[in-house]
Amino acid sequence: MPVRGPARLHGIFVANGESALHATAQKPLLTRAVLGSQALPGRPASAAVRLKRKQARRNAFGLTTVAAALIGAAVFAGLTHWGANAREARPFIEEADRLAELAGFGVQQVFLTGHRMTSDRDIFDALDLTHARSLLRFDGNAARERIEELPWIKTAAITRIFPDGISIEVTEREPLAVWHIDGRDLLIDATGRVLGAAPPQAKAELPLVSGKNASTAAATMLEQLDAFPRIRGRLQEAVFVAGRRWTLLLKDGPTLHLPAERMTEALARITDEPELTQLLNNSRYAAIDLRFPDRIVLSPRPEEEKKTASGHQLQPSG
Repeated sequence: MPVRGPARLHGIFVANGESALHATAQKPLLTRAVLGSQALPGRPASAAVRLKRKQARRNAFGLTTVAAALIGAAVFAGLTHWGANAREARPFIEEADRLAELAGFGVQQVFLTGHRMTSDRDIFDALDLTHARSLLRFDGNAARERIEELPWIKTAAITRIFPDGISIEVTEREPLAVWHIDGRDLLIDATGRVLGAAPPQAKAELPLVSGKNASTAAATMLEQLDAFPRIRGRLQEAVFVAGRRWTLLLKDGPTLHLPAERMTEALARITDEPELTQLLNNSRYAAIDLRFPDRIVLSPRPEEEKKTASGHQLQPSG
């Protein structure tokens, strides 16, 4: 559904039944109409937004498409005359923008689709219609870049719909994991981009990683773990140590210290050999160190230390 509205009058923005927020002068009018699909708590869902423009269009009905074409030619001629001197050209461009709006090329409708986690208001603020009254002045590439800077937005496609519309289709990022850093839980995607604060239920649905720079290394680690479902399914937390290797905390199992290189080979050692696989369910050991290619080091739990003088070393078979 289209979005309609005046870009330069006071307005009201309503979202999810919250109290209305009065927009300041020179800001687009946003009025949410119908709420759509589900979203995280506190975030507006995908919706059709109606933006009603009240500014009078004096003599607008008397101007034709031919007049708009002449305006475009005048803009081109003016820019050619002033060249790169933006300061001198600005008054001319603003006047041409005003005339184009009166000719019926003012932005009256915005069609917005594809968003679920990003609010309508954030996208409209990034669209920045306050600096473009008509389609002739509207810079779609700059608007797309601003929208794609929003945390959840992966891509945005903007199309002018003459004479008075703009279509925005966005693709949002998919959360990969919860990153615990500096006492905060953040949602991250496969590129390590922070999407926002993680809601409480996210830890139950997504893997948890922690440590400095864990966000950018998580995707590769989780992809490698997919080859070991016995371990992947029991993963409670993956800790990135010293920016180079992972330590895996397993549910109801020992902690696995992995090497910085050849992580999959180390995991294969403990999952392919039955004797070593049993260690994953052995309650005697608190940790299994797989960082050494020629041995596996076992660390007993505190209650087992009374029975053993030091950590056992188990030579892998084969």
